[in-house]
Amino acid sequence: MEPTPPPPATGVPPTDTPFPAPLYSPRQVAAAAFLGSPIAGCWLLASNYAAFGHAVARRNALLWGAVSTAALLPISLALPDSFPTAALPVVYTGSLYQLATTLQGVAVSDHVRAGGRKHSSWWVAGIGLASCVIVGTIFIGVVLLLP
Repeated sequence: MEPTPPPPATGVPPTDTPFPAPLYSPRQVAAAAFLGSPIAGCWLLASNYAAFGHAVARRNALLWGAVSTAALLPISLALPDSFPTAALPVVYTGSLYQLATTLQGVAVSDHVRAGGRKHSSWWVAGIGLASCVIVGTIFIGVVLLLP
């Protein structure tokens, strides 16, 4: 008797039935993060977790998105002026893409293969840009309040 393979990291076993709600792909997660900071990408991860029925993972994704986005301000202020400005977005975008692929890639692929839908990329762009405006406003406010 062959051993049963472990379920994917999401804890969602492979299925031939799609989830009722559309999901976000790892590329869409990365695009939202690039446009709007880690919180935007984590928002999409959390939305997928909600579709999977994983309330704790959803909460954790939102928490880590907020913490990592908040950490960007002191990090970006501490970097020297000679530091390449594109490096931080490239790093967190690549990291979130890998995270989404590892944690949710199999479940999203199975969902699409079974006839499930992905969210619109226009919706992803809107979430990313809205996050950019909100996070940018908060960061500018904090910088203006600093002595």
